[in-house]
Amino acid sequence: MWSATAAAPGLNPQARGGNASNTRERRAKQTQHEGEEIMKPINKSTTRREFVKYAALGATAVGIMDSLGGRTSSAQETKHGHLIKKISYNKDGWKTVGPGNNDYIWWPKGKDLENKPVNFSFGYYSKLGNWNRSTGGHYHPESDEVLIYVGLDPNNPEYLGAECEHDCGKEYEKHVFQVPTAFCIPKDVVHCPQFTLKCEKDFGFIVLGLDPTHASKGMPSRSILATTDGHKYDDYYKKLVFQKGIAARTGPGNADALAWHRGKDLLNFNVNFAWGYFSGVGDWGAKPHKHSADKFLVFVGLDAQNPDYLGAEVEVSLEDEKHVFNTPSCVIVPAGLQHGPIVTRKVEKPYAFYMIRLDKGDASEINPA
Repeated sequence: MWSATAAAPGLNPQARGGNASNTRERRAKQTQHEGEEIMKPINKSTTRREFVKYAALGATAVGIMDSLGGRTSSAQETKHGHLIKKISYNKDGWKTVGPGNNDYIWWPKGKDLENKPVNFSFGYYSKLGNWNRSTGGHYHPESDEVLIYVGLDPNNPEYLGAECEHDCGKEYEKHVFQVPTAFCIPKDVVHCPQFTLKCEKDFGFIVLGLDPTHASKGMPSRSILATTDGHKYDDYYKKLVFQKGIAARTGPGNADALAWHRGKDLLNFNVNFAWGYFSGVGDWGAKPHKHSADKFLVFVGLDAQNPDYLGAEVEVSLEDEKHVFNTPSCVIVPAGLQHGPIVTRKVEKPYAFYMIRLDKGDASEINPA
C-alpha cells in the first residue's frame, strides 16, 4: 500500500479543531467574478426565420446558459435541455455539521438527477476539525460508496493541500493521508468520523454513493481517542494516479492531468470515475458515441473563494443539440443517449471536470468525454 503519511512539502501543523487561515467570512466578502459574458447563440448569422425552419426540420437546437448561470428558456425548451443542471452551492451547510466540514457544497440526490440510482456531491473545504457533530461512524445498508479527496492546484495534481483522517470499521481503524485519495466503502461497512487535521490550501471533496438517497444508519458516539492502529482496511484507500499528455492523444481541449479509476480499481464496485484539470481550448477529441450505462459530466471551478465561477465556456452535444454554458454545471447522459463532441470554447482560468459512469469501465479508454 502507498504511504498514507508521506509528508507534503511545507505543510504546517495546526491543532485539530482550530481555525483555518481562509475563513468563511473572507469568502462571503469575495465579489463575484467580473467580466463574464452573456452567452450568444452559436450561429450568429442565423435569422429567426431560419432558426424556426431548422428547428421544424429537427436540426440542431442550441441551449444557452447566461453569465449568471441561469438556463435560458431556449435551453429548457429543447429536447435535452433538462439534462443540463446548473450547480448551485449551499453556502450555509456548515451550520448543521461539524467544524471541519464544507465551506460550500452541492449535493444532488437521485430525484435531482433525473431519478438515476446515484447521489454525488462536490464541495470546497478549508476548516479544521471533525466533519460531523457525532464522534461515531455510520454505514450504508443499500449501496457501496466512494469518497474522493482532490486538490485544487492544476499545476500540482498530486497535491491535496491538507492532512485528513478518515476512520474505518467498527474498530475505528485510523487512516491519515496528505495526497488525493479515493476511499472505497462497501455496503454495510462502518466509516467515519473524518477530520481535517491540517490545512495549507483549500481542497475539494466528492461523495459518490451508488444509491439515490444516501441511506445511512448511525453508530453510537464514542471517544475520539478510541481509534485503533491496523491494516485491515488499507486496500480501501486508493491514491489517485494522474496521467498527463491526454490532450496530445485525444484533442487540444482535453485534460492536462487526469486520474481515471475503474471498477477493478475500486474494490470491483459497479462504477468508474475520472477527475482532471483542464486549461486548453478546442475539441476534446470524442466523436458522437453512446454507453449502455448512465453517465454524468460535472464541470467545476478551482477558485474555492468564488465557487460559482467556472473560468471557461464549454459546448456539449447531446444528439443533435449543442448546449453551451460558462458556469459550474452537471450534464446527465442517460444510458443509450448519443453524446459528443465536447468542445472548450474559451478559457480564462483552468477548471476541473469529473466524470461518473455507472459501469466498471474499460482500461483501454483514455477520453472521459
